[in-house]
Amino acid sequence: MRVRPRTMLLAAVAVTALGATATIGIAATRALTADGVTRAVARECAGATEYVQHTPAELEACITGAVRRDITRIGILPALVSLQRDANSNPALKALCHLALHELGREQQRAGLTVRELDDPLERDANWNSSCVGGFLHGYLQAVAERAPLSQVLDVGRAWCAGLHEQNRKGCAHAVGHGLARGNGNDLVRAASGCRMLPRTLHGDCLSGAVMELNFADRRLAGRMADDPGLGPSRNVSCSRLAREQRTWCRALIVKGELLVTGLTTIA
Repeated sequence: MRVRPRTMLLAAVAVTALGATATIGIAATRALTADGVTRAVARECAGATEYVQHTPAELEACITGAVRRDITRIGILPALVSLQRDANSNPALKALCHLALHELGREQQRAGLTVRELDDPLERDANWNSSCVGGFLHGYLQAVAERAPLSQVLDVGRAWCAGLHEQNRKGCAHAVGHGLARGNGNDLVRAASGCRMLPRTLHGDCLSGAVMELNFADRRLAGRMADDPGLGPSRNVSCSRLAREQRTWCRALIVKGELLVTGLTTIA
């Protein structure tokens, strides 16, 4: 996998030390393990036995730890692509990896990862719109929004997302929406206004990311999202306050968001 630097990409945001990883307690009879080889993530963190014996939060923590070790061993992009390809044939892993990778994306950004290092023509089966790989980018842009001016989040959309091929562009724009919502304290009107400052091809996917960020703040998911202290307050999605061209899509996203929230609640 070859990284193609682009001169238009924004510079690295401020770097902080990577916090120590907390050890999770496993209440079930069989402890989760992961041996640092990506294929083991499916076997040890999302196998049928593990899925029955452990909570989603415990399984996600197992995935996070295993992929973190893979990143150290083989690098960020190879680890993400390998995980996604395993998840494509493992429904449990595919369902669980998204939030686990949110955490890793935030962690890597805070450790100094730059957009330049993520600039790669990811393949169709493991692109920035995929469940695991996309989750990483969502978390990355969340952390950018927490630590830098929102203009830097918008710069990612303009200078990077807009030039990607379709699926990568869609996933990238969606991640920008997550960042805009987070940086605006889950004020959807302000986040949606930010989306409209991007190239038109990014508007819809950006808004979907902003709405999903609000969905994650739903009080029904409070326990599941406890490891994300940067999440904004829970707010109602009021589509009528958005620009006219955004309202219909926003209302469709409310329906989709309710399915997301209830689905996460069900498996939790």
